Amino acid sequence: MEKHQSVSIRQISKNRAEQVGYYRFLENKNVRVGELVRSLSDQCLLQVEGKHILAISDSSEINLQSHAGRLKTEGLGVVGNNFVRHMW
Repeated sequence: MEKHQSVSIRQISKNRAEQVGYYRFLENKNVRVGELVRSLSDQCLLQVEGKHILAISDSSEINLQSHAGRLKTEGLGVVGNNFVRHMW
């Protein structure tokens, strides 16, 4: 996952056998999500120790309400007021 910067099992698997192995591991009753998160967090902390980290977040939305009569609503969702349409 670290090498590929991805969490898609299909994308990180070299072949079908490896993909099946990942799924078997994740479905194992002894595997705990909390432990996986802790392990990944620990590794992340080691990699960023002593470095300045910039965390960027984008919460912008595209409001398409003025185009309501001209756009197909398929693939559009609503914004916080559950009425105005926007593109995901």
